[in-house]
Amino acid sequence: MDQKTIELTGIVRNLPDNRVADGTMQEIINLRPEDGAWRPVGPKESFPITASDIRFIHTINESFKVYLGTPGGSLWYFVYENGIIQASVSTGISFVGKQITFAQLHNTLIVSNVTDANMYIFVFDYDTERYRILDEGLPDVPDILIERDAGDLGTEDIEGSDVESYFANAVKIVADKMKRTFTGKVLLRFAWELSTGSVVKHSPIYKIKGSELTIAYSTSEYSSSISTVTWTGYHIAVSYTHLTLPTIYSV
Repeated sequence: MDQKTIELTGIVRNLPDNRVADGTMQEIINLRPEDGAWRPVGPKESFPITASDIRFIHTINESFKVYLGTPGGSLWYFVYENGIIQASVSTGISFVGKQITFAQLHNTLIVSNVTDANMYIFVFDYDTERYRILDEGLPDVPDILIERDAGDLGTEDIEGSDVESYFANAVKIVADKMKRTFTGKVLLRFAWELSTGSVVKHSPIYKIKGSELTIAYSTSEYSSSISTVTWTGYHIAVSYTHLTLPTIYSV
C-alpha cells in the first residue's frame, strides 16, 4: 500500500466531519506553526539569571543541569534540578586571562586550563548536589608488587612414552589447572578509574612467569630422550606498597 503524507491544515469547526479534508483539525494541543509545519511546543529552557559569562552547560541527566561561568574571572557553577536553581557555588579557581575548555561524560566534567596546561576533574555528587574537584587529575596508579607464590599447588609428574604423549598429557594438566592458576608467561595490566567508569588510567604492562613445565632428558652416547616432565604450580600474588589519595575539595 502506498503511503501518503497528509499536511496539517489547521482548525475547522464550522463544517461536519465528513465534509472537511484530511489533515483538518478540530482542536490543536501543544502545536504551533514553525518553518512551514506544525511543531510540538516543548518545555521552556531555563537559564540562570544570577550568573554572567556562562561558558558551558553540563547536562548530567534529565533532572540536573549545571551552568558554569566565569564572572569576574573566577569559576562559578549553578546547579539546576528540573529547571529550579538549587545552588550557586564559587570554586575559587581563577581563570583570568586563561583559555579554558570543557568536556563531559555522565556526571564527570573535565575543565582544562589550556594556557597553563592544567586539568581539573569535577565529579557531581547527587546527594550533596555539589561537585567534588580533583585539582591534580586522577591519582597515580599505586606501586604494584607482583610475585609468584607456590602456595598449596605443589608439583605433578606427567606421564608419557614419547614426545606426542608427553605433550598431550601436559596440555591436559594445564587445562585442568587453569581454574586456579595460569601456566607460562602472563601479561597483567591494572586500571584506576572513577566510580562512574568515566575516566580511567592504566598501568604499564607487567610480565611474570606463572606455573611452569620442566623437562628433564636422559642422554646416551647415541641418543637423547625425555626422562621426566613435571608441572610446578605457582599462584600470582598481587599487592600494592602504598596508596596516596588525591587532595579532594568539597565546595
